[in-house]
Amino acid sequence: MSLAGGAKAAVSEYFSANGQWPSNNTSAALPAAVSISGNAVSSVSINESLITVTYKTKVQSGATLLLQGASTSGGITWTCEAGPTMKTEFLPANCRQ
Repeated sequence: MSLAGGAKAAVSEYFSANGQWPSNNTSAALPAAVSISGNAVSSVSINESLITVTYKTKVQSGATLLLQGASTSGGITWTCEAGPTMKTEFLPANCRQ
């Protein structure tokens, strides 16, 4: 989740400064999606208020975690859920329902 944390911060800052969501990684001042990777993550992509984390085999190859931002009167709130193929047991604890 640390790689996603950087993306959440960049998206939040963009929204605060511009009053709208960034259209992609570049507009959020982030590297290309595949450049944001780590031991278990193959990419982190931005599409407006949606951050998609795609995992490597270490977690579940090709599975995604979806982080959805929403503007509220108090700032931005984030919810997370499994992508279509993500097994629940691989979700971070704060994303399990």
